[in-house]
Amino acid sequence: MDMDGETVVAATQAVTAVIGAVLSALDEPSRAHERSIPPPGGRPVAASRAGSPGPSVRMAAMLDFLEPPEGRECLDYVVRHVQRLGPASKEDAEDAAQHALLQLWQRCAKAEAEEEEGADQGRPIDNPRAWMCAVALKYHRRSLRRRLDPLSESAPRKPAPGTGHDEPPGHDDLVAGSLDADALLGHLAPHDRKLLIGRMLGIPIEDIAERLGIERREVEKRLRATRGRLRKSLPPRTRPDADAVVNRAELVVAQLEAYGGELRTMATDDRQGFQAEITELRRLLSGCRAGRFGTDESEIVLGKSAVLAEALIVDRDERTGLALVRAASRHLRFLKTEGPEAFRVRRVLAEAHSELGRYRKAEQLLRKLAGAEKKTFRAAHPRTELLLYWTLIGQGRLDEAEEGFDALMKSLAEPSAPEGLALHALCRNAWLLGRLGRTDEAVRAYTRVVSGRTRVLRRDHPDTLDARHSPAKALAAAGMGERALALLDPLLDTRARVQGDRHPDALETLKYRHVARVQVEPRDERVVDVAFRDLREILHVQIRRHGPGHPMCHDTRRWLTWLDGVRKANRFGEPVPPLPGP
Repeated sequence: MDMDGETVVAATQAVTAVIGAVLSALDEPSRAHERSIPPPGGRPVAASRAGSPGPSVRMAAMLDFLEPPEGRECLDYVVRHVQRLGPASKEDAEDAAQHALLQLWQRCAKAEAEEEEGADQGRPIDNPRAWMCAVALKYHRRSLRRRLDPLSESAPRKPAPGTGHDEPPGHDDLVAGSLDADALLGHLAPHDRKLLIGRMLGIPIEDIAERLGIERREVEKRLRATRGRLRKSLPPRTRPDADAVVNRAELVVAQLEAYGGELRTMATDDRQGFQAEITELRRLLSGCRAGRFGTDESEIVLGKSAVLAEALIVDRDERTGLALVRAASRHLRFLKTEGPEAFRVRRVLAEAHSELGRYRKAEQLLRKLAGAEKKTFRAAHPRTELLLYWTLIGQGRLDEAEEGFDALMKSLAEPSAPEGLALHALCRNAWLLGRLGRTDEAVRAYTRVVSGRTRVLRRDHPDTLDARHSPAKALAAAGMGERALALLDPLLDTRARVQGDRHPDALETLKYRHVARVQVEPRDERVVDVAFRDLREILHVQIRRHGPGHPMCHDTRRWLTWLDGVRKANRFGEPVPPLPGP
């Protein structure tokens, strides 16, 4: 079933109208000056004027989300989501997306009817796109099971290719399209075929055993034997050619350079395509036998992989960067001598661990790297030293870090030192000063970094925005909320414009804006509640993107704990709790 533009617009407008009727009577007023976390893929939602009836921020986001052209983008996203995770053909995915839209429509209509009757309308949908994705995917998988019940004797088998029955194209090619899945399964006995397809569809072994009337152990035994027979039927695994890996690495880096070497400002669609290229490069690196590259090829592949991993780490996608550099690192041990590119890969590997909060692991890697660099070049690379001292800060070894940074800053003060690296070291050292309680010194150091990066880069470059964010973060951590707000208010708008309002950096600025505002107005329950709600949503996003152990997640949790304490203090008339420690 195709979804043309008129159908989408009409459907989304109808849904919007129904939701609007429900919302007009449900939600309390909100303040115009409050900012909420924006919906995924959407823009910040403007709140209603104080004293006027209007939708809540969450539900207003859903209204905003379903209006054209956002409604079209939402449905396109749901279709791609079902195609990727189903897996599903485009036609099946569109059917599932339309079903999800209909379910949303019916749910809103039901809420409207219940509101008129004075009944409980149930829990609102906080994230309509995520809700539609879940409903559509569940619908598709349920439809798939109905079409192909592997445990039913009467279930029709799809005809094998070439039998005259046309089948829509789908995910039925195994091993680079050389062997059709139906033909492969056709070699199996009926009972074995049912077992295997049942497991592919996620049916528990216990249910399969019960339906077939056999023991669980027998099911497991047959599955092992069936997989073994299938494995023998597959063609020999072909490893990617070394030239293909080199060409792919050069191509992906060229794409990155077309964006000025920056992922942080890349559009969402372009970012998704770039991520697919990274995944393919990682697959090729992992599949290519270690030792296949010559010296020149190794230098190219290692250097390009390091460049890409560094860009991913800066973009707060440390896990993808770590996976890529790990795939490249397996080729290091076959080099006769380690050169600059090999050392760079090792440095990026350690940096990825450090940015993920694995400071001890990173310290071990960096100390080994520094020793190897001293043997080869008589001195460790300044960036290796910078990263090493940063791991000491992460472990709370501030005195050691201060001593190291003092020596590093002196060496980078030489005219021959790279200015970009010197500014980066000054920025990290400023954070150390803040941790040592020397907040005013830290702010002055950050001011120098902002000035230098504005001159070398530009005022709205992501690196400059980082330097503008850091002093505000240090001020908020020291309880100087009013000074922090003066920096964060203009920065938040700039980050949303340059990087997008859902970028991890933008969410960090939004988080600290809330923290600073609560410090200024701790007794305003509305301010505290909005901050607590948004930080909880930010934490949910951070855990999904970065994992629960990421330093940003730890930081958000400690501020959430403090905000919860402020809420309780206001409720019971107690003093505002002290700020959390680092």
